[in-house]
Amino acid sequence: MKTYPLESINLEKAIEFQFKMVDCITHHFSGQETLTRGDLGVVPGLNKPKTTYKTEKVIAEFFDAEASILVRGSGTGAIRYALYAVVKPNDTILIHKAPVYSTTVTTIKMLGLHTIEADFNNLEEIERVMNNHSEIKGALVQYTRQSIEDCYDIEAVIKTIKTCKDIPVVTDDNYAVMKVEKIGLQCGADLSCFSTFKLQGPEGIGCIVGKKEYIDLLVKEHYSGGSQTQGWEAMDVLHGLVYAPVSLAIQARTNDELVTRLNNKNEYHYVKSAFLANAQSKVLLVEFNEPIAKQVLEEAAKLGALRNPVGAESKYEMCPLFYRVSGTFRASDPTLEDRMIRINPNRAGSETILRILNESVKKVKKCS
Repeated sequence: MKTYPLESINLEKAIEFQFKMVDCITHHFSGQETLTRGDLGVVPGLNKPKTTYKTEKVIAEFFDAEASILVRGSGTGAIRYALYAVVKPNDTILIHKAPVYSTTVTTIKMLGLHTIEADFNNLEEIERVMNNHSEIKGALVQYTRQSIEDCYDIEAVIKTIKTCKDIPVVTDDNYAVMKVEKIGLQCGADLSCFSTFKLQGPEGIGCIVGKKEYIDLLVKEHYSGGSQTQGWEAMDVLHGLVYAPVSLAIQARTNDELVTRLNNKNEYHYVKSAFLANAQSKVLLVEFNEPIAKQVLEEAAKLGALRNPVGAESKYEMCPLFYRVSGTFRASDPTLEDRMIRINPNRAGSETILRILNESVKKVKKCS
């Protein structure tokens, strides 16, 4: 099975990201302010906590953006607000010809949008669709893979769309931020959206970075006190953004090591193949020679592996995740549910993961 995972930044680049984030923080916060939990409420003149305002300035600077805003609703809420800012109800947007993430489908329905599909793996098809459909008013591009076969380069996709027609492009950067060198905005998009919960941050807070004209519209709409991201939440966002790059780079390095080791047939004879894929997060996929996947997952949970995700690499997920393959993979081949599992190392090392996998397989085979 051929997959095309996104290229992860290495540890040295992740360290650069950490240092840059801290440097940006010092541009907007005094030392004393970073040792507080922030303020609350709608401060006159800002209509939001000062801490939240400053945090948004930090994030915008880090991602080379004109502005940013923290919103409720996590990554889903961020995408919803971003689309609201760039298109109107009954407008038509361009999307990839692939399964759309379920919460994004809900967003499209809620906003009353129509969609036209193009295969983003084929730039000529994007051009053809764009040129044949003048009603397209915007585009939504998901950074990570939606199908097993996806191999598109997001920067090339955005450039192709913009060359055909200068429409606003929103990118869903969930599972990619702090793992790749550039987010969608830095690849030419107008707005990038992501969940801070997936970056060691607090539950329920999403982030949008991009053009000021769209961010200003959303700031105006977020006038009520209950809509605000409070100061302590904003501080937790910053804490997560500082520590996420390095931990995610270590995770990527662990994944690379596991792929190499598990494909050693002499040592792991029960493994048919092991490879990496973005589904949605970048994970290790292990295919067994026998249909033992479900039993292995049961045994792995007894040995300390997580049996379900919390927020896909949230601050709570320390131990490795041993989980069933994604719906996309199951749809392509239903038998994979019995033969394949996905593993996300989270904060664990390769030795821990291999021990859990080996012991789980031994127990399954002993009982069979």
